[in-house]
Amino acid sequence: MRKLLVTLAVFLSIFAIYAGGTSESADDGNITLRFSWWGGDSRHEATLDVIELYESLNPGITIEGEYMGAVNDYRQKLFTQFAGQAAPDIIQLDSPWMPEIYKMGDLLVDLNTKTDLIDISGFSPEFLESYSIKDGHLYTLPTGINSIILTINKQILEEAGIDPNTVWNWENFITEGKKVHQNDPEKYFFNTDQVALATVILKTYIIQKTGNQFLQDDYTLGFTREDLIEAFEYMNRLFEEGVVEPPSDCFQYSNKFEQNPLWVNSKAGVIATWNSTIMMWSAHFLDVADVTNIPIRQDAKNTGVMVRPAQLLAVNKNSKHVDECVKFLDFFFNDPRAIRILKDSRSVQPTENARALCLEENLTNPLVVKAAEIAQDKAGIVYNDLSNNQEFIDIFTTFIEGVALGRYTPEEGADEMIAVYTQKLAEYKAQNS
Repeated sequence: MRKLLVTLAVFLSIFAIYAGGTSESADDGNITLRFSWWGGDSRHEATLDVIELYESLNPGITIEGEYMGAVNDYRQKLFTQFAGQAAPDIIQLDSPWMPEIYKMGDLLVDLNTKTDLIDISGFSPEFLESYSIKDGHLYTLPTGINSIILTINKQILEEAGIDPNTVWNWENFITEGKKVHQNDPEKYFFNTDQVALATVILKTYIIQKTGNQFLQDDYTLGFTREDLIEAFEYMNRLFEEGVVEPPSDCFQYSNKFEQNPLWVNSKAGVIATWNSTIMMWSAHFLDVADVTNIPIRQDAKNTGVMVRPAQLLAVNKNSKHVDECVKFLDFFFNDPRAIRILKDSRSVQPTENARALCLEENLTNPLVVKAAEIAQDKAGIVYNDLSNNQEFIDIFTTFIEGVALGRYTPEEGADEMIAVYTQKLAEYKAQNS
């Protein structure tokens, strides 16, 4: 009931939230903080349970949960709140958003200045340096270790005569994958959408070939026209050879391909996703689920396998109760009671102590641990800010749609996209010079 009331309160107060204000102090001295995040039901439940426990241990502190399922809707709302100086006190963020957030101003608390209130010793210094620190300031903490992997329905693969233990490269992804649709015209090997094609499949395909960042730090392309044409041609083969259902069907589920009836009804064998979402997207076939690495070309100059924070947590610098927010983060990351509740709801736990506790007490699903381990074993380049920039991802997605739906040939799509990218990169360079 409490969870329902919290959710209802969020919706009823949405206009007040957009209008301004972060945390509040009542006349009786009680403090109310706002904590926002996105995710599935299991993450919502676990996070609300941690909040409830913290409130019971800290009378006078109330934490209002503001949560959503769709990450794009969450991002749009959050950036509107940032612009209106109405962002929550404690905020879940995503790594690709950070360059834009930093450009918006001095919005987040430097947690290096609050080490008397929070223990960060369990986090990997190298991981923090790559994803949480900017100009020496620790603005975020990772909620978990996340990686892009393939989640497999072994039953569907075996029915088509495919070995679930196959080590995938880009060629056998097609030659083996097309067997699923050949065996059963209602089924397909790979379930995806235009966004995943941009961020996971084609970007990785290109990085493995070039060994470069997708977009270079000097505001130049990390690939040639020929590289992009080849990637578009590979994508077309996925559709033409029946590895993926027609683009007119799968593109209807942009940014929510796990909701595609093909996947929900166990008529697709493989999905490429973050290991933090394995349990959500495979709940209907856990008894036959497995994980493996994304395809890696035999002559890859870099694996391109992305290992990064699941999400990031930060404290709003405009919060009226920064110290209380930081104390909650310390509880969230370090208290064994909170760790036991959260388990792997945000992927593999980010601190050494939390991971050890979860493994010792069997609180982490073995598939999630396996996914993190196999991805880390093949971890590739740490994607730079430009390669993760949302505007460039959106442009890539648009041209993927255009080529896949026949509005452009691969050559035309490559030429048009390179022209747009070149112009945008020049604009970014001018803004940052």
